[in-house]
Amino acid sequence: MLEEIVNPVVDSYYREHPEERRFIGPQANLEDLLSELKLIRELLTSGGELSDIQLFSQLKNLNEIKAELAAINNETAQRMIREVDQLLESVFASSKFGV
Repeated sequence: MLEEIVNPVVDSYYREHPEERRFIGPQANLEDLLSELKLIRELLTSGGELSDIQLFSQLKNLNEIKAELAAINNETAQRMIREVDQLLESVFASSKFGV
């Protein structure tokens, strides 16, 4: 359900700001995914305020990374999936989504 709300907004934003779009791509390897995850982690934990679109975009990116990691299915990928889950929990607990 979140995807149905977020995807149109994120897609519209990237149409207006194509220079900000990151492409992991369907053939991303583990190293690419780990690098992207590091960038997202730094952005989300930097303490800086993110706009709604920036937050939604990063949540979407995390979901895509998690799916790619699940497809790799090795020990490192499984550990990183747990890290993505922890990062998502942290974002929801510390954001306006937290209760």
